[in-house]
Amino acid sequence: MKRIILLLAFIPTLLVAQTTWTEKSAKKWVRQTGNWQQGFNAMPDKTTDYVAFATQYEVNTGAWDALFEWLASTDLQAIPVGQYFVGKDSVRIIVQEANTRPAERCRIEGHRKFVDFQYVVSGIEQYTLQYSKDTYITVRYNDKKDVSYHELRDGAKARTITSHPSTFCIFFPSDLHQVLISPDSKNRKIRKIVAKIPYVTP
Repeated sequence: MKRIILLLAFIPTLLVAQTTWTEKSAKKWVRQTGNWQQGFNAMPDKTTDYVAFATQYEVNTGAWDALFEWLASTDLQAIPVGQYFVGKDSVRIIVQEANTRPAERCRIEGHRKFVDFQYVVSGIEQYTLQYSKDTYITVRYNDKKDVSYHELRDGAKARTITSHPSTFCIFFPSDLHQVLISPDSKNRKIRKIVAKIPYVTP
């Protein structure tokens, strides 16, 4: 009887341990399992916060699975531009065609309610990734639009990410970012998928 009681007491500890991600375990989960992809043939960019991704997937699996299933089963080149909803309408997907532009014309943005998923279907787009400590706020957070705007502090540097058809970017609330940046001096047309997945506080 004592053994049964001890075993039952130990089960919650095991469950908690499964949700305690480290950078190493989260990267292994992303790279080696592949179960989360639902057949979608792309991987997170190397700048991804793997712990945040694994955690958000675990606490909101249905929404993430619905997104990846949609990406895997949809002709992303042919589907009309517009908005689509999946995951019991919790995930908003925007199919967008736009022109890239110089970085100085792209504002640094941040979100609180939603994770910002970005995948370029055709063309080349650059992003930059910043952290809050390296920026200051220029437009305060708008709760209705779920966005705030920022500027980079003098001397601070941003990480530049170039889109590839085999990768996608995920920006969490701690990840400030710029999108639609031209990789050169030319404005180039791109086709991309933007998805807004509810951010769940772990």
